Amino acid sequence: MYQPWLSTIEAKRKRAFTLAANVSVTTDAIVDAITSPRPRTRYVVGNAGRLPAWLASRIAWLLPDRMMDTLLLKEETITMSDLSTAGPLP
Repeated sequence: MYQPWLSTIEAKRKRAFTLAANVSVTTDAIVDAITSPRPRTRYVVGNAGRLPAWLASRIAWLLPDRMMDTLLLKEETITMSDLSTAGPLP
């Protein structure tokens, strides 16, 4: 009953794992924040889907909120069609 939904979740998990940034990106930001005499207020690290996080944050700043929400919904979350393939709840 839930196999299609679980398969979708597993596929999205594998995709996120392959698109994830190297841990050194985060480590470099932490080291800079600790050792810098004037650390930045915010460090944007990692990836947002296929984009580097810094680029995604710039795009998010430029786009209207509803458009950014739509892009994030398509990229990262479980859609209603994913849920409807699981069948009715017991």
